[in-house]
Amino acid sequence: MVLRLSLNRLVAVLAVAVILVFAVTISTSILSQASVGRIVSDLENRLLPVRDKSSQLALAYVNQETGLRGFLLTADPVTLEPYNFGTAEAERLVAELRTELSRTPDGGGLVNLFEDVVATADTWREQAAEPQIAAQLFGSRTQKQLSQIVLDGKELFDKLRERARALDTRIETLMAEGLERLRSVQRAAKLVQYSAAAALVVVIAGIVTIMVRMVNRPVARLVSDIGAVADGVYDSPIGGAGPNEVRVISTAVGAMRDSLIEAKKKQEAEKERFESVVGKTPSAVSVRDSQHRYTMVNAAFCQLFGYESTKEIIGRTEDEILPPEVLHRSRIAVPRLLAGDTSVEEESIQLGPDHALFVTHRFPLRNAAGAITEMVTIRTDITDSKKAEQEAAERAKWQDLVATAISEGRLLVYSQPIVDIATRETVEEELLLRLRTAGAEEILPPSAFLPQCEQHGLMPVIDPYMVGRAIELARNGRDVSVNITGQTICDATAIKKIIEALAAAGPNVADRIIFEITETTALASPAMAKAFSTSMSGLGCRMALDDFGTGYGTFTELRHLDLYALKIDQSFVRDMLKDPDAERVVNTIVAVARVYGLTTIAEGIESQEVLERLSDMGVDLAQGYFFGRPAPVGT
Repeated sequence: MVLRLSLNRLVAVLAVAVILVFAVTISTSILSQASVGRIVSDLENRLLPVRDKSSQLALAYVNQETGLRGFLLTADPVTLEPYNFGTAEAERLVAELRTELSRTPDGGGLVNLFEDVVATADTWREQAAEPQIAAQLFGSRTQKQLSQIVLDGKELFDKLRERARALDTRIETLMAEGLERLRSVQRAAKLVQYSAAAALVVVIAGIVTIMVRMVNRPVARLVSDIGAVADGVYDSPIGGAGPNEVRVISTAVGAMRDSLIEAKKKQEAEKERFESVVGKTPSAVSVRDSQHRYTMVNAAFCQLFGYESTKEIIGRTEDEILPPEVLHRSRIAVPRLLAGDTSVEEESIQLGPDHALFVTHRFPLRNAAGAITEMVTIRTDITDSKKAEQEAAERAKWQDLVATAISEGRLLVYSQPIVDIATRETVEEELLLRLRTAGAEEILPPSAFLPQCEQHGLMPVIDPYMVGRAIELARNGRDVSVNITGQTICDATAIKKIIEALAAAGPNVADRIIFEITETTALASPAMAKAFSTSMSGLGCRMALDDFGTGYGTFTELRHLDLYALKIDQSFVRDMLKDPDAERVVNTIVAVARVYGLTTIAEGIESQEVLERLSDMGVDLAQGYFFGRPAPVGT
């Protein structure tokens, strides 16, 4: 049925098919870009400003509460400056957020949460803060009334924190939903582009096959005086002499020749359009003939194998272009392609010092007679997707390892004593983690598994477990310190578990627990560190700043934390007797702690000489192998 169509009509139909596929691809790309633009605009121009101002508003409320607390403790009006500044800042941010929220996605839900925050803040200020200030300034309340107002104010401010967290959580949820929509649009656009490229390959292959069949057979029937046309030389004159039948044939052949010339032009135009589309695909596409000479490659193929343009490759063989290992795999696939089969395989290709992973599709192209004349290879880079799969599998492995270790009691808690330098009595214990291997008695140090746990984000599972053990020990009358990582501090679910466990244990237990965060963590996430410090202090726990002196910060930057102690990093303590600079650092830390009324704890004590020098410098507590190595906590 196809052969009975006129040449012009056939070419037109095929051209329309190519144009339609191309138009669908372009339209989809434009729509995808528009969708991406809208989503990015919502995130950048609406949700991000709302999130930033919401965080600023929460900080303004905390400044009010901080200023109020300072004024109640000191009765100095100067300490009300944070309260007044926070009040003014909150009023400004409330007005701006009302405007911003009216333009945000899910505006109604956010507005309700926001107005709930504002109403709670107003209630706290009117019913608690201002009465407390008035009572302190003018003595208009009895001590009992003032104490009740302070207690009510704390409850109101806790409600304010809860509502502010609910607002922040909803904003983060909307941002996550926007990012997921963005990724979904991009995935759909890529799928359409890849499908269109494959469709174009099939359509153009059909064009080439059909055109060859419709041209060669008529030319084969012509007599010797039109042999030039039979050989495909369309600009040669066609003889018109002879009988009328010959003239009729000559005229018909002339018309046919003109049609073939026009068809050839259209075929070349379609091929150029096809190569233009294929040239824009990120996959490396190549077509080679039966002698393994390249007849077509795209820009991605050139880039993959280190060539600047397709002109450097067209007409050359695989042996000249491909690296040895890639050439070997290509030649192995040739028998299958010549038999009419297709192949799909994963292929590793070295790109400089690295290797990239590709999915390689190979399939044959046939001519009008059904013979295989060319072979197509399409290589799609899947390095990033494979890496993501491997990382996900590694994370799942470590998640299972940690969960199994906890359930089987193989995640062990050790402790190391912390000693009062003056009395040489143990006053605290630092809890440390060890892992017993499955089916063996080998005890692994933290360096053998904690870096991997941190890499895969598992500390919000491990840290609450350690807090649970700390609570058990504190119930038995032991003062213990436990390390909290930045991952856990930034994980709302983990912090909620810790707060609930401490609240259930009660203040008598919480008072025996000290949380240690590193100076680096405090500097990296100051807002989160402050919120954690405030929450723990409210429950009765104490806070120590670990590894102090190594975080490239100053105590001025950290003074917003509610601290009990500074732990001097062992790198300074260990070298202080032979390194004057290290000794000066220790002296400076002791001086800072003394000014702020903090306890100092020196780590890494291994000799009597170092201990005596620390005692002379005024260090309060000490920890190290000199007093004892880490050992199982027991019961």
